[in-house]
Amino acid sequence: MKPYLICHMIASVGGRTLLRRWRPVDESRGPLFERLHERLGSDAWLVGRVTGQEYAKLDAYPRHTEQVYPREPWFARRDAAAYGVVLDARGKIAWGRADIGRDPIVVVLTETVSDAHLAGLRKDGVSYIFAGERERELDLGRALAILNEELGIKRLELNGGGVTNGSFLRAGLIDEVSLPIFPAVDGAKGAPCVFDSRDAGAGTAARSARWRSQAARCWRAGRYGCATGSRTGERAAHSSRVLIEADMGTTSAATGNVEASETSDFDAIIIGAGVSGLYQLYKLRELGLRVRVLEAGGGIGRHLVFEPVSRRPV
Repeated sequence: MKPYLICHMIASVGGRTLLRRWRPVDESRGPLFERLHERLGSDAWLVGRVTGQEYAKLDAYPRHTEQVYPREPWFARRDAAAYGVVLDARGKIAWGRADIGRDPIVVVLTETVSDAHLAGLRKDGVSYIFAGERERELDLGRALAILNEELGIKRLELNGGGVTNGSFLRAGLIDEVSLPIFPAVDGAKGAPCVFDSRDAGAGTAARSARWRSQAARCWRAGRYGCATGSRTGERAAHSSRVLIEADMGTTSAATGNVEASETSDFDAIIIGAGVSGLYQLYKLRELGLRVRVLEAGGGIGRHLVFEPVSRRPV
């Protein structure tokens, strides 16, 4: 059994993901990504080798060891609240650390990795599993199954880079995409994007998938007015509504019909508390506005529109 896999990224309007190249500059992007990461509630997060290399503290491990290690999973810890999983098929990353942001590192290797590299991982307290017999060829489905079986990971967040995301996409392993789109541009040819491939996989299309959407839009209508959201799938049939007074730190909810009088004390109403809804909440709160989030129980419903609080122009 594999974990539920959520690809969580942030992107410019062109789908590019290298934040330092985006214009205009906005320092809120990184913190927002982390806030949404916390809201997704995953047991672990996963990145590819290039992204993982950014966290390494050593150039290389010693090249020789007298030890011979079996090609089977080895774990420095099994009791963590969350894990940082890194794909490193050929064993190129010398860590010099055991965790990233207090999340213990788990490396996914092929069986071609040297004993010397395994010795280095063990010395650093870095856990590892094997998901492939040939160099460069990781069995991604097998890797996910091992993470579930050995560490009990049920909900896994995929954070790139683009080649790694694309590999999971083409393997048909992604269950959900969380993708806030920022009002920024990059525009450079070859800049990293949300889903990509190596040259060898450029002609391979992603497997067919049925996508269910959850979205929220907010526009100026009255005192920043309201928003409307939509969600497809089985949950959309639920008609009960929940009034949610949301704060980035606390959330309270009360079930019942939503009336305009209940929202008169707020500057903005957001209907649809998905990822984009949370983004709108975050940005409006930055402006000092009082915001309320409205959401249908279990889903937004097919056509739900909330009238503006006030029609006064802004």
